[in-house]
Amino acid sequence: MAHLIHADYTEFELAAKLYAAAKDDDRLSISRLSTKMSVNIVDELGRSPVFSAAYYGNADAIQSLAAKGANVKLQDLEGCTALHYACQQGNFDAVKRLCEAGAKPNVPDNDGSTPVFAAAESKHLNCIEILISYGANLDPIAGMEDRAPLLVVVYDGDNSSLVCCLSPSPRHPTSFRPLFLGALEGGDCICFFSGAPTSLKRDLGDAYATSHTI
Repeated sequence: MAHLIHADYTEFELAAKLYAAAKDDDRLSISRLSTKMSVNIVDELGRSPVFSAAYYGNADAIQSLAAKGANVKLQDLEGCTALHYACQQGNFDAVKRLCEAGAKPNVPDNDGSTPVFAAAESKHLNCIEILISYGANLDPIAGMEDRAPLLVVVYDGDNSSLVCCLSPSPRHPTSFRPLFLGALEGGDCICFFSGAPTSLKRDLGDAYATSHTI
């Protein structure tokens, strides 16, 4: 249902309506409000309405906002983009729509984490796949070689349901090690290989893990 928009609304009230429309996936209100104010208005945390749409998984709202000029590359005060939040929540359609609209998968936040970290930490493998298809960098962050993005879930997961994504990097051969450790601990291990050597997949063995090649 479209939000009511009165001619005498203040700028603050219009902004509140726009954020609500993004949260509620109200494309009609987004279209109306975009004629009265910028869709790139930000709140006290530096987040624009597209952040709300991304967090709540509203792909259509993202498309509407982008069509009205929303900056999908905007970073908030923590350095996060809307893509970080969509990945954190596992909103696959929102992640895909943001990437289609020009969001960059390799933008780090203030801690150096890219959206693929957010997806990996929350075990949203479908989001990881779409990020990879749009060029997500799987190499470890400089100075954090023990935290390749797709190994985060090995460290943060529990052994009863261990999800592990592998980032093969010839510069960091030890980045394979947590994969073996996780598999040998006996958990259900889902391994995502991006260009991993066939020998590595074979050595891991079906007894320890199910591999899914991407």
